[in-house]
Parts: sequence; structure tokens; C-alpha cells
Amino acid sequence: MPRALSLLALVLGWLIIFKYRYRIINLLFANRLIRRTVISLLMSIPSVRSRLMQTVFPPAV
Repeated sequence: MPRALSLLALVLGWLIIFKYRYRIINLLFANRLIRRTVISLLMSIPSVRSRLMQTVFPPAV
């Protein structure tokens, strides 16, 4: 019984997070420190950085 209750709580939590995911992201990114930390972490990943740079600054033709 406790295992089923834990599973039910986990599924309900996941559904709530999924339903309000954009609201949660906007709430988190409203904090400047969290926003800067996340961007710094993402930019330290080479594949993310190169893809972003190609999008922002496309190669000259």
C-alpha cells in the first residue's frame, strides 16, 4: 500500500509539473541569479554553445 501511494504521488506530481511547466520556468527565470547560472551552465556545454552561435551568427555565404 505505501508503495502504491508513493507511485500515485509521483505520477500526480509529474502531471502537475508538466501542466504548469512554462509557468514554473518563467517563475524560476524571473530570478536574475538563477537565470545567469543556468545560462552560464548551458554555455559551458560545447555543443549547445556552437549551436546557439550558429543560430545567432549564421555563417557568411
